[in-house]
Amino acid sequence: MKNTAQTLHEVLYGHAEKQDGASLLIAPETGAQLSYGELARQTERFGRWAAGRGLQAGDRIAMLLPNGMQAGLIFLASMVNGYVIVPLNLLATPAQLLHCLRHSRARMVVTCADLAASLRKVLPELAGGDGVPEVIEVDPDENRFAQDGPARAGAQAPAPADMALLMYTSGTTGIPKGVPLSHANLLHGARSVANWHGRSRTTECCRRCRCTISMARSSPRWRLTFQAAALSRRAVSAPANGGAWSTAISAPG
Repeated sequence: MKNTAQTLHEVLYGHAEKQDGASLLIAPETGAQLSYGELARQTERFGRWAAGRGLQAGDRIAMLLPNGMQAGLIFLASMVNGYVIVPLNLLATPAQLLHCLRHSRARMVVTCADLAASLRKVLPELAGGDGVPEVIEVDPDENRFAQDGPARAGAQAPAPADMALLMYTSGTTGIPKGVPLSHANLLHGARSVANWHGRSRTTECCRRCRCTISMARSSPRWRLTFQAAALSRRAVSAPANGGAWSTAISAPG
């Protein structure tokens, strides 16, 4: 049977329906886990909250967070809800941060207390353009999204061609360059990586300083893998203290 998932939204909710309690993300150092079903519920919670803040489908949400469960949750929930996630380099200079925020036209920046001060220093430079993005502080070690919002009616799922991720080059040879990736782009890359590595449905991937999210069908043995290094260099890789993430996802059958 051919897999028909064309967006991250379809992939996540397909898994949540078929294997609600199966582990999606595991933090080896703490034992904290996030299942498909829980990610789906947290994604709904995040979507209600974002819509309540005035965000609309296609709006950019920048993220300046250390690696961890909260970063992984926000990274995935943003894309599944139809927003565009913009991971910001933790090592970026103020000028690079300013460029990425201005170029991406981010409506919001999600960060933490340790990084908020450096972020707010560059925000006045954005006044008078497309507006200053709202800064939201979260706990990077929290295993769930703490905020919520009113019930939504008629939320529209993203289409395959819709942008899901806007990532920037490191800027070592010039200003950071924006690279837009659609849902279709990400799924195509995931399938290519999975086929190359030969991941199966039962594969659990552990990587030092990388996060590999494997997705596969059980029948036939068709495979696809999200490798976070291909999606975001820092957004959902290893925890900040250098530990490894263990992750496993399978595509809906």
